[in-house]
Amino acid sequence: MDHLTGLKLYHLDRSLADRRALKLTGARGARIVSIAGDVWVTEDRRYDDVVLAAGESTVLERDGMALITAFDSADVEVVLPAAGEAAAAIAVPSIDAALVGRHVRAAHRMRVQAVRAAFAGAAEWVRGKLRPARRSGCCA
Repeated sequence: MDHLTGLKLYHLDRSLADRRALKLTGARGARIVSIAGDVWVTEDRRYDDVVLAAGESTVLERDGMALITAFDSADVEVVLPAAGEAAAAIAVPSIDAALVGRHVRAAHRMRVQAVRAAFAGAAEWVRGKLRPARRSGCCA
């Protein structure tokens, strides 16, 4: 990890395994600015996350880890405090693409099963409505 100060620009893209998120440590006081796209900012030991739209910003309040994640594709500016104020480490974490792929496929299978079950229930209901009503009595 590099120790960085000043201004840094990052392009985050959900479709790129190595550019889905940005991890900052020890970056208290850093300003996170969404230049383009929507990003989710979460800080360690802070219970309220922040979602930034393009043009919005937030300042990190904790020295622990902060994670900036793009919802789709986003350009993010990280303005770190002056060198004397803090030294932050910024790293783009590696995300196991195979693990993510397995979870995506499992979610797809569950979604297919749920849709099949819903259609089967709907078809049974329609069949029940289309069956002729049975008449009781002596005459046909």
